[in-house]
Amino acid sequence: MLQSLINKYVNDPRDPKTNLDLGKYYDELGQNASAISFYLRAAELTEDKHLAYDCIVRNFLLIDNLTRRSFSARGQIFHAIALLPERPEAYFHLSRLYEQKQEWLEMYATTIQAKTFKRDYTRSTDLNLDYPGDYALDFQKGVAAWWINRGDEAGNIFKYLLDTYNMRHDFKAGCVNNLKRIGRHTEELEN
Repeated sequence: MLQSLINKYVNDPRDPKTNLDLGKYYDELGQNASAISFYLRAAELTEDKHLAYDCIVRNFLLIDNLTRRSFSARGQIFHAIALLPERPEAYFHLSRLYEQKQEWLEMYATTIQAKTFKRDYTRSTDLNLDYPGDYALDFQKGVAAWWINRGDEAGNIFKYLLDTYNMRHDFKAGCVNNLKRIGRHTEELEN
């Protein structure tokens, strides 16, 4: 398979699809530096904004995992937001960066901005953007709300999420644990 991709690349190194496929290939092998390079080329060469966005967000995840340099990784996220402000994934990851740095007000503002701009969309690739779903931004908003002394709002968000969404286990457990910390009755939620 690699030889076929390399042949395609040699014949047309400016083809976004070939660069994307090579990025995915190296990504699956865990060769992050090579994957980042090809994703970046695919993002630069394509006219499809959604494909470029997907590649940029995937690069963020690889850079963040590879180097833990939030400044470099954050640049990728801001690039993605500037490209397609209606897509939610970059806002989610930006809110997580702010959470890691305990920048709660920035985290809260990011989730509000995301909800303001968010529109329905269809993903263009099968890249793993580590975005759990629409509930993730609300969850992040609830966490931030708690830390900026908006406990009632945080509790209402976590309760709403539990009542409304079939969430990934870690988010569901986070809602229950946060409601306990807030002092809300949670026994019926744990079953």
